[in-house]
Amino acid sequence: MSTELMVLLAAVALGGALNMMLIRYRWPALLEAPIDGGRYFGDGRRLFGDNKTWKGFVGMIGTTALATLAACSLGVLPGRTLFEAGMIGAALGLAYVAAELPNSFVKRRLDIHPGQLCASNRVRLLQLIVDQADSVLGCIVVLAFTTAYSLLDLMALAVIAVSVHFSMNILLYAAGLKRAWT
Repeated sequence: MSTELMVLLAAVALGGALNMMLIRYRWPALLEAPIDGGRYFGDGRRLFGDNKTWKGFVGMIGTTALATLAACSLGVLPGRTLFEAGMIGAALGLAYVAAELPNSFVKRRLDIHPGQLCASNRVRLLQLIVDQADSVLGCIVVLAFTTAYSLLDLMALAVIAVSVHFSMNILLYAAGLKRAWT
């Protein structure tokens, strides 16, 4: 596994942790608003719910871009300009939050509330995996288009990243920065 991929993984993880800290602060009302604008789907359920806000969306893009810029400034992303590092970071942050939206949409259809697990034991494990893997897969797609790494490298990164994502969620929950560990 390349150093660059591990640094980018660390930048996304750091961006996510910083974003969770930022979410605790008051933001302009426009960014506090849910992404779905409170809209309901044809089944009478919210599109994504109150927990998917513009502050989380914008925050993740910004914090991940800052983390990759910092990595580049420290010389741990060799061969990348500051502009490239910032753009890759912003794209990773965008992919991270955008890839969570389909999962949130499906969970609202299934009456699974944000941060909650499905009542069915059979579906619970699948839900846990999808909850951790959705954003990781979004990031892997970005890396597939912005780096020259092999599919095997990206698959290995995906496995590591899902494990890191799961661990970070538990740590953020334990630190009181996240309401649920899923």
